[in-house]
Amino acid sequence: MPAVYHPRRPRASPLWQIVTAVWDTFVATYEKVHRAAMGPLRANVFAVVGAFLRCGDLASGFLRLRCPDCGNEHLLAFTCKGRHFCPSCHQRRVRHLSAWIATSVCHEVPHRQFVFTIPRVLRGIFRKRRDLLHLLFQTATDTLPKTQDGKTQDSRQ
Repeated sequence: MPAVYHPRRPRASPLWQIVTAVWDTFVATYEKVHRAAMGPLRANVFAVVGAFLRCGDLASGFLRLRCPDCGNEHLLAFTCKGRHFCPSCHQRRVRHLSAWIATSVCHEVPHRQFVFTIPRVLRGIFRKRRDLLHLLFQTATDTLPKTQDGKTQDSRQ
C-alpha cells in the first residue's frame, strides 16, 4: 500500500502559536525592555519571522501535484526554506546536508567530533571581538591530547 501524504499543520505547532501570540508585543516593547542588554533588533529578524509564519500555510501559496498514472492530486504548501528558526525546514536541511556529508565528504576512516562551547558570560566579548575567535579555537585545539605524529588522539581507543 502506498504511503499516504499527510500535510503539515503549521498553525497547530506550539512555536507558531507562541510567536503569533507575542510577536507584535515583543516588537513594540523591544526598544524599552531588551535593547540595552541584547542590542538593536537586526533587520533580517522581521523577514525570518514573517517567512516562518507563512511556512507550510496553504493560504500563503502552494503547488498542485498530480499523479500522471492515477490522476490523484494534492497540494504542497510553499516553505520558508529557512534554517535555525523554522524547525521543519531546519530539520529537512540538516538531513539533506548530513546525508551528503556522509556519502560525499567523509572518508571511511575513524574520526571523532569535538564540540567546544563558549560560556554564556563570555559570549558578548566574542560577539563584539570576532578576531579573538581564532585565538580561542587555537587554544581549544591545543588542549586535545596529541599522538606521536602530532595528530589528535582518539580518547576512545
